[in-house]
Amino acid sequence: MVPMRIQPAPWLALGTALAVSLASCAKKTPTPSTGPVASDTAHAALFPPHAPPPLKELVEQANAQQPPKGDGAPYVEPARVEVPELEQPTLDELPKSPEGYPLLQREKITGLALDPTLSDPITALGTCLSLVLGCFQPPDTPNGRSIDACVVSAQACKTEQPWAETEPCCPASCQDLYRELRGRGYTDADAWILVGSGNCMPGLKEFMEQAK
Repeated sequence: MVPMRIQPAPWLALGTALAVSLASCAKKTPTPSTGPVASDTAHAALFPPHAPPPLKELVEQANAQQPPKGDGAPYVEPARVEVPELEQPTLDELPKSPEGYPLLQREKITGLALDPTLSDPITALGTCLSLVLGCFQPPDTPNGRSIDACVVSAQACKTEQPWAETEPCCPASCQDLYRELRGRGYTDADAWILVGSGNCMPGLKEFMEQAK
């Protein structure tokens, strides 16, 4: 059974993380030889750091995917907000696969399992998406926090190997892309969807090419 390539994430963002992960479930991905439990260091060592594409190239890719509709309000850099810590879902009560992975879904001959020990560009993207979406609160709530504010307030990754960092973070390249798209007339939702495509994540392109 192939485990899902995601880390535990807030349930609010799990759908997004699942969508990102499903794209690679059918691909051959490097896994450690130590079984279902391995350290983050072991996983990080499997894939080296890579620089993200230049911002100009990222913007061109975003425009090719989805040109701005021109209906976004003028972007103003928001005030910083406190980004809540990621809430980890409880996996202990879930049934287990034969390999010991928590099962999110089980069919007669197949299943959807989650391996919380994986650390690579895909899980790093899922962590960034979860961090921002877990921060967002509608503006009409007491703790209203916009996507704009959550993106710029998320902790920026310190290296070009986000999957090896000890704290949840978002790559500066993704934050810069979001700001640039918002300034070019994209709505917050459209800009965030384009960031979520992963082009701005260091090493994701190289990782997916290696996994083919």
